Amino acid sequence: MAMSPSQLGAAFELRVKARLEKAGFFVIKSGGSRGVADLVALRHGSPPLMVQAKRGGYVGVDEWNRLLKAAEAAGALPLVAEQLQPRGCRWWLLRAPKGLSKGRQPWDEWFLT
Repeated sequence: MAMSPSQLGAAFELRVKARLEKAGFFVIKSGGSRGVADLVALRHGSPPLMVQAKRGGYVGVDEWNRLLKAAEAAGALPLVAEQLQPRGCRWWLLRAPKGLSKGRQPWDEWFLT
């Protein structure tokens, strides 16, 4: 039986969580992905991470700006984890608020170490 889009999204979140844990982070998953971040990751000596896991990499304007504002208030890095096929992941660091224009998104690639 094929997985629903929400099941595919939840499976990707768990893969992102596992990658963070493998890198030494303690990871808290938002129940039902209803919070401003899907995952919050903590590791001694590193800034906290607030992560949205997105299979297609797209983050809407409101969701983007809420994540950026919350991360700034918490002293955390606002990240988007984008699924790469078949099971890869690319990380994006949000740099500025997102407007309504269709221009380049204000983010830079970020590398999990």
